[in-house]
Amino acid sequence: MSADPTGFRGAKNPVVRSEPSTRLRDLGVRVCELDRDIEADLVLFRAGLAEFAAGWMREHARRIAVSQNQVTLKLGRKRVAELKGQIDDHIRIVPDLIESEFTLERYGQGIQGSSGQVSAVVARQFEQGVRRVLATVYPVLEDSGYARDEHFLDDEPAGASPRPRFAPPFELPPDLDDLVQRIADRVTDRKVVEAKIAAHEVQSHKVQAARLWDEA
Repeated sequence: MSADPTGFRGAKNPVVRSEPSTRLRDLGVRVCELDRDIEADLVLFRAGLAEFAAGWMREHARRIAVSQNQVTLKLGRKRVAELKGQIDDHIRIVPDLIESEFTLERYGQGIQGSSGQVSAVVARQFEQGVRRVLATVYPVLEDSGYARDEHFLDDEPAGASPRPRFAPPFELPPDLDDLVQRIADRVTDRKVVEAKIAAHEVQSHKVQAARLWDEA
């Protein structure tokens, strides 16, 4: 006789044993706790990234101005001063851009992959998100005549844009890197708990099916 997937065989109206309902409730509570922890870390990350992005955009604009010196010299002192003011104006809205990008839904609950893959997925998603935020300064520069070159960061996946693609490296400050790793660890824990909930529900459905069949 093949094994009964529910663990029960034969008897009419068997005594059905299942995990206590508190187990599922405890797992749900743990997911909520992890979500709160991830959101708390995202708050710190968003604040740190806003500070980092402000300095990065100013320094990056200067690097491009020196690299494309003919454009800079053609603009002249007055127009360059105006451009620097426009960059500062853009930097003032960067915290809102970061708030929209780095959400719990996108960087916690919505992460796809198994628990063993999550850390790499989270790291890659954070890098893409940071690049998207930093790249928002480029239209300001392009409006003043600067062209995309090897100093420009990719702001989209490769192949998603007809523009030339560049991917110069950049480094986040160590405290932001540590937050990304901590968030990745929490998201991994969340995936483990979600898997336990799914397994619990599968077993519960088997138990319910067995009871329905035997009591019919």
